[in-house]
Amino acid sequence: MEGKVGEMGEPRLRFFTLGGTIAMAPAKDSAGGVTPRHDAEDLLGAVPDLARIGRIEAVTLRRVPSANLTLRDALQLTDEIIRAAEEGVDGVFVSQGTDTLEEMAFLLHCLLGRPPVPVVLTGAMRPPSAAGADGPANLLTAARAAATPACRDLGVMVAMNERLYDALHVAKRHT
Repeated sequence: MEGKVGEMGEPRLRFFTLGGTIAMAPAKDSAGGVTPRHDAEDLLGAVPDLARIGRIEAVTLRRVPSANLTLRDALQLTDEIIRAAEEGVDGVFVSQGTDTLEEMAFLLHCLLGRPPVPVVLTGAMRPPSAAGADGPANLLTAARAAATPACRDLGVMVAMNERLYDALHVAKRHT
């Protein structure tokens, strides 16, 4: 469930994955379908530049489509973020499906207020098996933001398309 990527001492980050398109792989039992099968280690392994950012601890919380996430999942993620901060991590980034990414970001904003460490959510519009998959670039942007001390006081953010968005003002407008 938990592993490490990178060898640099600082910063120390924790990465949580909940599933979603960013974690999709071809389904074993369907022709052409995909399902969230990649774990946190798999996702981090697809982004070689992450090792330059710092030491990243990978935690797979869920492997579900974002429409299947529940309030209980959000509360568990909130507890995990608080625990990570108490354990001394410098930042947290989270991947999940984009169908409920804005709702999760808003909910974390409400539950965490101003988090004690940078908290950055991200996802992907295209699965890893698709040409031009956007997940690795989004993970890199999220990790960089989570590692940046200047992001500490910005509240919960969303990283997509090499940009950061405030949790209160992000919206998925197009599939």
